[in-house]
Amino acid sequence: MMLRRAGVVIALLCSALSLQAQSYDSVVIGGDTISYKYTSMDQTSRQRGFGLNLYDYTRLLPDEPKRVNFSVVGGPGYSETRGWQLSLRAAMQYRSPQRSELINELSVYAAASLRGCYDVGVEGYNFLTSSRHRIYYGGSVSSSPTYLYGLDYAASSADDPGLYTDKLYRAEIGYDWQISEIFSAGVHADYRHQRATKLDDRAATIVAHRTTSYSGGGVGIRVKMSTHKVLDINLQRGVVVRADATLRPKLLGSLEHNVWQFAADVNYYQPLWKWGLLAFDVYGEHSTKHTPWMLRSALGSDSRMRGYYYSRYNGDTLLGAQVELRQRVWEGLVVAGWGGAATAFSEGDTFSWRNVLPNYGVGIRWYADAHSAVRIDLGFGRHGSSFIVGLSEAF
Repeated sequence: MMLRRAGVVIALLCSALSLQAQSYDSVVIGGDTISYKYTSMDQTSRQRGFGLNLYDYTRLLPDEPKRVNFSVVGGPGYSETRGWQLSLRAAMQYRSPQRSELINELSVYAAASLRGCYDVGVEGYNFLTSSRHRIYYGGSVSSSPTYLYGLDYAASSADDPGLYTDKLYRAEIGYDWQISEIFSAGVHADYRHQRATKLDDRAATIVAHRTTSYSGGGVGIRVKMSTHKVLDINLQRGVVVRADATLRPKLLGSLEHNVWQFAADVNYYQPLWKWGLLAFDVYGEHSTKHTPWMLRSALGSDSRMRGYYYSRYNGDTLLGAQVELRQRVWEGLVVAGWGGAATAFSEGDTFSWRNVLPNYGVGIRWYADAHSAVRIDLGFGRHGSSFIVGLSEAF
């Protein structure tokens, strides 16, 4: 079984590497960060068919500011939550009509897994009068069969989950202002409709009298400070600090009370000895009383608490931290080891040190360049392990 899995992983790695071209960017899809590139081709002949002439028209060239660029990329992934997954993304870059040096982007993506999960969406951004002012937007439709262990720490620790399907319809728009080289701030608004469907008997027992659907809007503010620089493969330095506050008023949805949601994280990168890098990630989330259980913070993902099933532990408050040592050993080959801890709790399940969950693991990465890596991680937690194949670093 292990040999079969290893063979599949090697094949997927080769597939993912073969999909990479030139000029990088990245996007997060369903918890995985997918790095992608744009390919430039030497097109010199003018005696060409309709298809190549259309390609010429859509190329984004410095001396031809009105043109746009299209690209399509895909890649495999694996996690204990979703199983094997394939993601595809089509992106278009285009220049602003009034300011040709400002490049905007529109992307459409789709992801599906063998376990019945899917996520389809659109996202993009447009610069306004200058590179300091930007509007971003996005929307998605997703469905995911999900295990529900419990809504408090004791129930979540038991090995008796229920099963339901989580369906989410989401739309968002926001504005960012780059105040200075390292500081930015903005406002955002979103609308989401979320339903828990196909609850089995155990899931219905856990949910009990609580609502299984939510519809509503939210408005908020977001600030960021960043001195982070990527210098080379496994060579980064600086700090990134982010904070977000969102109000979900009862007047904009199905809530019976106003709900505030807060989130913040700090990432710090410190080069060590030759080809060595130490990376820190500290994060926290909090939702006020009366937050629906579907909007609670969930512990575990492909980038944080990698040894746990996503949403096994959940609560109104989530606190966590992790530190990762990455060592480049040859060319683009990097090995990593990490350790961390986190906890999730709600009003009737207050913070306790004995409820802090440990997490540790090892992994390897293959970098095509300083911004793009194929990642394989094996994470361990209190209840078992989790195997992850993805693109780019966890944080």
